[in-house]
Amino acid sequence: MILVSVLTHAARGQDVIIEQIEARQIARENGWLIRKETPTGVIELVSIVNGVPWYNTTHNLAASVSISTDLCQPGGSSGLGLTGTGVPLGVWDAAGVRLTHQEFGGRASQGDVPDATHWHSTHVAGTMIASGVVAAASGMAPSATVDCYDWSFDLSEMRAAAAAGMRVSNHSYGFVQGWYYDSVQGEWWWYGNRNISNAEDYRFGLYGGYSYFLDLAAHDYPYYLICRSAGNDRDEDGPDPNGPGEGGHFHMVTPDNVEWEYSTDLHDADGDYDSITTRNTAKNILTVGAVEDVAGGYSGPGGVVMSSFSGWGPTDDGRIKPDITGNGVDLYSTFDGSDTDYGTLSGTSMAAPSVAGSLGLLVEHWRATHVGAFDMLSSTLKGLVLHTADEAGSANGPDYEYGWGLMNTLAAANVISNDVTDPLAISEWTLHGTGSIGLLITTDGTSDLRATLCWTDLPGPSQSNVLDPPAKMLVNDLDLRIERTEPLTAFQPWVLDPGNPAAAATTGDNTTDNVEQVVVYSPGQDSFVLSVTHKGALSGGSQRVSVVITGAAAIEALTVPDVPTVSVWGLSVLTLLFLTVGTLVHTRQSLSQTAAHTGFVRPCERKSASRPGSLRRTGPCWVTDRSFPK
Repeated sequence: MILVSVLTHAARGQDVIIEQIEARQIARENGWLIRKETPTGVIELVSIVNGVPWYNTTHNLAASVSISTDLCQPGGSSGLGLTGTGVPLGVWDAAGVRLTHQEFGGRASQGDVPDATHWHSTHVAGTMIASGVVAAASGMAPSATVDCYDWSFDLSEMRAAAAAGMRVSNHSYGFVQGWYYDSVQGEWWWYGNRNISNAEDYRFGLYGGYSYFLDLAAHDYPYYLICRSAGNDRDEDGPDPNGPGEGGHFHMVTPDNVEWEYSTDLHDADGDYDSITTRNTAKNILTVGAVEDVAGGYSGPGGVVMSSFSGWGPTDDGRIKPDITGNGVDLYSTFDGSDTDYGTLSGTSMAAPSVAGSLGLLVEHWRATHVGAFDMLSSTLKGLVLHTADEAGSANGPDYEYGWGLMNTLAAANVISNDVTDPLAISEWTLHGTGSIGLLITTDGTSDLRATLCWTDLPGPSQSNVLDPPAKMLVNDLDLRIERTEPLTAFQPWVLDPGNPAAAATTGDNTTDNVEQVVVYSPGQDSFVLSVTHKGALSGGSQRVSVVITGAAAIEALTVPDVPTVSVWGLSVLTLLFLTVGTLVHTRQSLSQTAAHTGFVRPCERKSASRPGSLRRTGPCWVTDRSFPK
């Protein structure tokens, strides 16, 4: 008897999903492919969705060389000496990791019982935590620990690991979509659903059921950040229709039949834009693209060269993906042939663990500099990485190719260091009702003023069996604004146009992404008001948010009435209040001391443990003023 697992909720359209154990039994009965190893990766049956087999694949290509975040490590010029000590990381991948490899030193453990070890899994783990017995193979966080799993039951295992304290995990795999080249047999296979589209695989850019459950896990465990590789589909064009075989390939006769036939039908190439696989489109994760090695370190956007394979956005609803990029070409790391086996690989599979391991260093640095405080929310860690990314691409701002740019671990670590002396450089709040957040910023006179807002959104209404559905997946639509107090000038966040994905970012009202960033270039030394508001009622009744600010000499919290978020003459209520009542001064008064001002207390809370000299404490951030009316 075949047991069918049905995952249903209203937003998912009641997809019928047969999970891996039952799917394999059906595959054996019908002679379908279950798992196959090739010189460049693995494909494995993981489920049957609405009668169609869905396969995982690792995200790597053959290549060589390595990347590191050495400026933050021992001997680096920063003097930080970060190694990831005490930070629990996670790896889900094609199979088991060779735990006895000399680079792991007992710091890698297997959380499940996989059938075997695998070179891809071991390479990913080494990229994250290899100790550097062979210096060229040193990992990003060479003293961190890593819990390893195969990908069979990833969603449930991830939730359990997050509940146990895991802060960052890496997932260098996704569904096989569109074209796939079998290098052993020399054959092209097309994995699209011809009942939905004979031109392109509808799953590219789709926010599907898997994305829904990734976002749900991130929302339920708000200190856990999931890193996923963007995929290597952009350069997969299929066979040449004018070459030998006239474009011959295999595709399914019909998804209902699940039989493969040889065909010369034309299907679109997987790239360029809209080439990120459906497992990597969730809102609350960190999707990582791959660039070439940046020789000698970052020197400007022109030195960041996109790889030939890394998947590009947008998602079907126009969100920015990938989120960030890292070096994914020619990384040298551990293999599983022996305890001294090494090899080189390229792919977004390599870029993602480079980023994930570097995140471990940032967690370590936060703990060392913010003793007694809670760890950063995942939205804070994600927002910090996107805020400090080095510019890449042909224009300022984010794009659908590099996301927010090339990760800069040292820049992110420096903002953490600055937050010790200026504790509003990184801040966490909870919005309630019609409340808003207000900060008065005095710029330092030399730097651009940059502010990034990031929040872990509720899961969106996932889509199924639809080609390029444009419905927005954003649930709570927040708004970040910066306003110069004199002369009166408003600055809005970056926005992209999914209808013209190659176009440079402009500014406006972002109603699509759960990350917003406002930049004021060359502001001089001046005063600005930053506001965070929201449209309509907040789903769930409240929303935690993270704000990162650089370019400020001073940041002070503003108290505002609990009033609807409206604007007058293009200016927010926050700016009008500032102009009306004068400078607002932050004080650390107790609740009883501010009782007379409760009509002007912002309904926003900081969810962090207290520490000496910090503004982070449980409860409202109380402020008073010099000239509010009694």
